[in-house]
Amino acid sequence: RPVAGWQDSLRPGEMVGAVLVTGDMTVAGQGTVTYNDGRRILAFGHSLLNLGPVSMPISKGEVLMTLASSLQPNKFANATDIVGALRQDRHSGILGVLGAQADMIPVNVAVRSLADDGSVRSEKTYSYSVCVQEKFTPTLMMSTLYNSISGVNEFGDQTTYRLNGTVEMDGRQKLSLATMQAPGELPSPAPLLLAGWVGDRFNRLFTNAVASPRFRRVNVSGDLLPERRVAAIEGAWLSSNEVEAGARLPLKVFLRPFRGSRIEREVELKIPAGLAKGQYRILLSDAATLNRMQTAAGRANRFIDLSRTISLINQERSNNKVYASLLLTGSTVYYDDKVLPSLPASVLNVMQSPGSSTSFVTSRETTIEQASIPLDCVVTGSHSLTITVK
Repeated sequence: RPVAGWQDSLRPGEMVGAVLVTGDMTVAGQGTVTYNDGRRILAFGHSLLNLGPVSMPISKGEVLMTLASSLQPNKFANATDIVGALRQDRHSGILGVLGAQADMIPVNVAVRSLADDGSVRSEKTYSYSVCVQEKFTPTLMMSTLYNSISGVNEFGDQTTYRLNGTVEMDGRQKLSLATMQAPGELPSPAPLLLAGWVGDRFNRLFTNAVASPRFRRVNVSGDLLPERRVAAIEGAWLSSNEVEAGARLPLKVFLRPFRGSRIEREVELKIPAGLAKGQYRILLSDAATLNRMQTAAGRANRFIDLSRTISLINQERSNNKVYASLLLTGSTVYYDDKVLPSLPASVLNVMQSPGSSTSFVTSRETTIEQASIPLDCVVTGSHSLTITVK
């Protein structure tokens, strides 16, 4: 919101800032005002990002230091009070309107550092606003979140990061954010991979071809856990491979952590009453194995709308759980955010006909029952068992 006295700001020759992020963190492009008619200003004499019509705040600026150079001198400056909004970003300069207001996304981030016993050693909170621009908002969300998480003193190479949050939008639509990221063998630091995961969600919201998202606020909390918490599914065990329909089947799942002794967990899977006799497969897996087909279906349709994009992302499983799925042989169709299990062959043939314009992904198995075990670590891998229903 423009500050009081904006009418007398940004005279020719003064500094002006085009603000992409403001608050506890600032990202802005600084330049010089060339024209001011009391309401509109022209500045820079070159483009900011050459985006054309835009909407982002413009601010006053203060020069802290000039770095002299016969090749390319530079000024170090701060963006200060917001006094209007940038409306045009063209090849030959930028145009701003004094007193105007640009839409921004309020973002609140809480970062906690946890001790080995789970107690909170320290906590920091950040509050900033991010401009709305389909190409740059995902990147700005990623960079601000990365700097918020990695900027604490407890950051370490073997630290695991747990993130939870919500993205609230107009129309009471809400996107849930929940994931963990542990350091791996790749050179990219874990906080950057975590921030990239969040940026990907925003990118998917903006790239839907039907409607632009309108944001109300973003609230995120991140926990720093003092060890590399990752476990791979190593195997599973059943007391008996034969079971009756309607019974509850206990399973033991074995996981191998990065360091330490093997982890053993129990999960109970319900066998549906009336299930036909025969052999069935039980899949113990991580979230990525189950998300793969549905995510591919959502990306296959470039005309998926915003509400279905939100629904699709909210249906993704969390990577800190082990999932036990009872599968039978039969086609499952993943279409946008919908799952069509045990689809009859006649219906599938119609959907696969050459004249159909429907984009979908097909699996040869159908999930008829599923259970999960929450763990405080990143779960990877999968393992299969075969049971016989008597």
